[in-house]
Amino acid sequence: MRLKEVQQEVEIQQHVGQSSLLPGQCWPFSGDQGHLSVSLSHPVSITSVTLGHITKSQSPSESIASAPRTFSIYGMRTATEEGRYLGTLVYDQDGAAFQTFKLPNPDRGVFRYVKLQIDSNWGNTDYTCLYSFRVHGKIGEGEGKSITKRPNFPEFS
Repeated sequence: MRLKEVQQEVEIQQHVGQSSLLPGQCWPFSGDQGHLSVSLSHPVSITSVTLGHITKSQSPSESIASAPRTFSIYGMRTATEEGRYLGTLVYDQDGAAFQTFKLPNPDRGVFRYVKLQIDSNWGNTDYTCLYSFRVHGKIGEGEGKSITKRPNFPEFS
């Protein structure tokens, strides 16, 4: 089977296609741990993910303690399975707003669902903010073209 490059994008931002992040225009969740599960439009071999958060210079308080710190990625063939662990990564609070992470084990399978598990943030125990999450990978030939998608309502717990 020949694979074609695709980028599946889930924008948590208010405005689809917005390339800049604005303070407060995020998807906040209670506490410093949680997860987001996304249904992809096609089965995908996930190669990398991009996480977006405002930078310290964009923050009115010059702090981004609500930004995800350590997070794990899981691939799932069905919505009910536990998922296959694809890697644990760290968002750099002093880095760029959009940070792309290559998965350490990109050949772990082809998945219809992806789970972003936030394991910790940069110190805010009250809430964590997600601004943008993108999934990059390859789909089978004839499965579709590069697409951008905004989910209706992501699953969270």
